[in-house]
Amino acid sequence: MDRRARAHEQLLLSAYSALSIPQNPVQEEKPERGGATNSNKSSNDDKSVETTKYFMDGKGNLLLRIDETVLNTRDSDSVSSRLRAELIHFRARLKTEGLEVLKLNRDNKWQVRTFTVSVEEAVIQGDLNCPTGLLWVKKFVKDQNYSVQSIDKQGKGGMLFPQLVKAAQISKAKLPRLPAIAKKHKKEKYKNPVAVAINGFGAEVGSRVVVIQCMNAQDAAFLINGVNSFVKILRRNRKMTS
Repeated sequence: MDRRARAHEQLLLSAYSALSIPQNPVQEEKPERGGATNSNKSSNDDKSVETTKYFMDGKGNLLLRIDETVLNTRDSDSVSSRLRAELIHFRARLKTEGLEVLKLNRDNKWQVRTFTVSVEEAVIQGDLNCPTGLLWVKKFVKDQNYSVQSIDKQGKGGMLFPQLVKAAQISKAKLPRLPAIAKKHKKEKYKNPVAVAINGFGAEVGSRVVVIQCMNAQDAAFLINGVNSFVKILRRNRKMTS
């Protein structure tokens, strides 16, 4: 049992490190070998800065590209209207409809789960609230209130948003050890699945990685962008209040 748990832990850690690389990445600016570089684009409309980070190996090959949208420090006391709308939509969709995924359990098997958010919320700014927890449930009931109280000490059932670190797509080439999806799922809803890793930590379990399969690229982008946006805002708010 201990050997299985260790193997599962190594698989999850590998999953988070195996971030996806675009097939045709834009070569805006290449770093020196073995290093990294940033490429920034400012937007006056949403008062944010788009940052692209490239990581290269010693031979000059592109290992990783990360696209980030960071709130402009000159407008640190407000959330852009576009980002606000996206976050409100993210919270509303998960709360009313949920997002069905396949979640990898500790036995390295895929389980059908639905992502939703907790009824408990924290005010970020004005009418923009952040759910306290990101939850996954076995049977989702529309418009039902789900609580962070359903998360046990081992983290089963969800993660608190302040404990989330990042969500990212997993490259299939970088993670061949992912178990195969059952044929019944492949034939029905998961014909073009996208693997995603959600990284976080917990008081009892320490660092953790949750690996899931989204039905398609649209669902994966929706989840990744929503989680990462809330993480950035919460992180910014902690800096402002500290």
